[in-house]
Amino acid sequence: MKAFIALKSYETIEDHSRGNGRCHFRLEPSQIGVDAGAFGSRFGDRDCPDHDFAGEYWSARNADLVLRGPRPQGPPIVIAAWGPKMMQLTARFADVWNGWVPVEQGPSVESFRPMVAELERACQEVGRDPATLRRSLDIQVDQLGLYDEGEKPIAGSSEEIAEAILAFQEIGVDEVRCYPYWPMPETPGDRQKMIESMAKIVDLVHTG
Repeated sequence: MKAFIALKSYETIEDHSRGNGRCHFRLEPSQIGVDAGAFGSRFGDRDCPDHDFAGEYWSARNADLVLRGPRPQGPPIVIAAWGPKMMQLTARFADVWNGWVPVEQGPSVESFRPMVAELERACQEVGRDPATLRRSLDIQVDQLGLYDEGEKPIAGSSEEIAEAILAFQEIGVDEVRCYPYWPMPETPGDRQKMIESMAKIVDLVHTG
């Protein structure tokens, strides 16, 4: 019943917002005392061909969802994955794959290339054309040179950052979501510079 209520709530939000998302890092559930160890298994438990299902974590008895949201196929599913298990689930269920690497590793075409190869391998294993799965990335950018030694955000001028973002097209990335280096600068002037620089980066990327 909880799963059904959650799904119906999701559809309701989809109807009002035309889009919805769920973020998951192991830190988040641990902060409220929830074990994140079985996250992938819990998600995989939804693999049922009809509306009558009993799994290890969820169950649904004759739970046909009616009064659907605005999209006939339901809201798109975005899964952030990098390990083999979640890549398999992404290949089976997702509309969009989302990738991320730690700032210490540095977001680049080469750092994401192994993930994309694993994603395409997972698609082949489940009989899915990789071209039917959109690809998105979350990257950290630093326009003001705030990063510490050992960290590798995408940094430099607006033009340099835009060029680095456009390079992800080489590995078939459809969308790149940027977030500023954290912690944010304390002075309003520096924050204004970050905002103006990001606006310029967006214009440069959109003009290609």
